[in-house]
This record gives sequence, structure tokens and C-alpha cells, in this order.
Amino acid sequence: MTKIVCMLLLTTFAWVLSQPVAFAQREAKAQEPVKTAKLPAPAEDVKLARNGDLLIAKLEGKKLLAIVDVKAGKLTKTIKTSTADCIFAAGGEKAVVYDATASVFTTYSLSDGKRLKAKKSPFTGVVCSMVMGSNNDKFALLRVAANTDALASVEYARLDLETLNGESLEGRPHNSSYRDAEQMRLSADGTFFCAWATSHSPTGQIVGTVSETAIELQYEHNSVGHILPIPGKHLAVTGNGSVLTSANRVVKSHGGVSLYPDGTGAFYVGVNGQQVHVYATGSHQLFNTLNIPLPLDRWGRSTSVIFPLSNHKVLATLSTGRDAFQFYAFDPIGDLENSDLDYLLVLSSPPTQLEAGTTFEYTPEIATNAKSWSLESLDAPEDAKISDQKITWNAPKDAVGEEFEFLLRVTTDNDDEVFLDFKIKVVAKSEEKE
Repeated sequence: MTKIVCMLLLTTFAWVLSQPVAFAQREAKAQEPVKTAKLPAPAEDVKLARNGDLLIAKLEGKKLLAIVDVKAGKLTKTIKTSTADCIFAAGGEKAVVYDATASVFTTYSLSDGKRLKAKKSPFTGVVCSMVMGSNNDKFALLRVAANTDALASVEYARLDLETLNGESLEGRPHNSSYRDAEQMRLSADGTFFCAWATSHSPTGQIVGTVSETAIELQYEHNSVGHILPIPGKHLAVTGNGSVLTSANRVVKSHGGVSLYPDGTGAFYVGVNGQQVHVYATGSHQLFNTLNIPLPLDRWGRSTSVIFPLSNHKVLATLSTGRDAFQFYAFDPIGDLENSDLDYLLVLSSPPTQLEAGTTFEYTPEIATNAKSWSLESLDAPEDAKISDQKITWNAPKDAVGEEFEFLLRVTTDNDDEVFLDFKIKVVAKSEEKE
């Protein structure tokens, strides 16, 4: 039986096969969609909601939002908006729409499509854009400009989706002018921020954290294309094949393929033309390649939005005309289970930061066909302990700013092993931050 195992090194990554494997390239024939959800008009923008159960599309030239049920693979409801020229966001069980002409925010239920609340904007400036996160319906993060002058100042703000009250957030945007076309994304829970600009070059590499009162950013002066958060990981994947930490450090590069996160956070895919490479998030290991007929531009690059949703065993994308969602088979673990491979994959990632005086607890999420597996420490702080496949460690109160190294090994009863080599930086407690 062929074996596929992996090694995770946060400075150098490697994956190991006991012999050459054709599995990662075996899908030579292009897939056909397993389901197609036709839309009333081409989609202008698409958001993920209900933690990946729903796709919400703003329709071009229409006063409509379309709600597509991923499991059913069909359009189930539409929401009528006050204007076709609106800004919208969606997440959890809600969508929010901003009518710039009337300066009104309106929230809608994604369960029945009904309006929940409408209110005049609490902001005196111009709302440029807003995001929520696929499982967050508590608030929307907004980018608000003082006015429409090209150099007008911009701030981040938070809109409470229950009351529709808003407040400015501490933290100055790097793209600080109205003319800067900053593209924002939030993690599923709304705590991890990613952004890049499409108005200038370099486009910027921006990640950060969001709290109730502030947004803290890390900026790198280069171009990586889109930057999309991996659900639940405080990691991000980019349009040029990089995987980033919350400290904006590149921990893995996949050589220029365009990366997209899976809705569960356990996987991400790399798109190269119509080849879709599947990677395990914890080990960054390529373990399958699918052939999906994605729409391409004249340079062979995909022009469609891509949503890998392994919890529903599909990868969703828009058709060439953007007037339908097409769903393709995407079942990474099922493919392994149905193969002749012995496999060991790490699907989870440890945190990259820990507050001083708090406890680090981590149990790797493992996918394997072995009957059992064990965890051992090869290198870690002296007081780190392992019990029942979990490592715990108390971050010293006086170690703010220091990094601590860990080297763990996962071993199965199939004699497969994987190494996890990572660093944790100790940071000040939230209440102690200035």
C-alpha cells in the first residue's frame, strides 16, 4: 500500500512519500458539475454566509440579492433591495445593505429573506465598503471616508447589526485615502482581518486583528494578489501562493498558484489554470489534484470566484457568464479513504501568538487511516507537558516579545510520522495593550 505522510516546518516545509505516488495527479479527466444553481442575472459580488451553508450574490443591475443553498445546490430565496447600486455584506444568519443615496443601512434575515431593521447611517462620512465574515452576524467592519475627495481621510468603523449603531475603531488604515480601493476580508468569526488594494502597485500585504474597539494591522510593501483568511486558523492564503501568519510572516510558498481557503479551515486549494491542487492546512501538503473547467482569461488564469466547501463535499464557482453557480465534487478526506494510500495529515495549526500568563493547549487535528496515533515532544520549553494527545504550556508573564520553539512528532501504528515545528510569540495581555 502506498503511503502519504507529511512534515510541517514553519521555517522549512517538506512532505515525504515512501514511494512515488500518482494519486496527486490521477484526476486527468475534467470534472462535470454535480449541481448547477441558475441565477436571475449575472453575479456582481458574492459572499459566504451561515459558515459556508449559503452563498449570497448581489445581482448585476438588479435590486436583488440571491440566496443559494449549498447543500441543495439551488437558489432558494431572493432579497429585494432599495437600489441596485448598493454595498452589501453577509455572514451568519444576516445580510446588511447600505443605500448610499438614502444613507440607510438595512439588515435582512437569510433564513426567510425578510427585512429585520432599517436605520439612517450613524456615520457622517462616505461608506466605501464593508465585510462581516461567514459565521459572524454581530457586526460589520466598514471603511468610511470623510468625503469623496481623492485624498479624503479614511477610517475603519464597526456597525452593530442588532442596533445599527456605529463607532470608529482605533487604528489607522494603511490605505488612508478615499481613492485607495482597498479590498477587505474578515475571518469566519470576524476577528482576523486581511486586505489589499486594487488601485495602485504594490497592492500591499495587510493582515491584522479586530476587537470591539480597535483594529491592529501588519503591513508588508509588496504585491501578493488577494489575501483570504483561513477559517479558525488566523492564517491567510494569497493570490501568489503564499500562506501568511497573523504576524504577516510567510510560512509556506506554493510557487505562484492562486490559493483559496476551504470553508472548514482544514484544507486550501491552489488554482493553476484548470488544475486545482488540494493541500492540508496543518502540513501544507499537496495530496490531490483535480481537473475542473474553470473560466480562464487569455493568460490561462481563473476569472471566477472559488469556494472550496468540503463540509458539503463540493467546490463552488461561478459559470463563465457569472449567471450560475456550478458545484464540483470536492471531498478531500473521502478521496483518501477510497484510495489505496496509508495517509497521515495534520489539518489544524497551533496559534502563532499567546498572551503572557495564559495557557497554551493544542491537540492536533489528525486525518489518518491508522487505528491509533500518539504525540510526543522532541523540543519545547521545559514546563511544556503532553497528555492524551494534547500539549499544554504556560506562557511566562515576564516573556512579552519572546518567541518559544516547539518540535512535536505524531506517530501512528502504521509507522508513519509527521513533525510539527513551530514558534509561539508571547504578547501582552489585551487589557495591558496601549
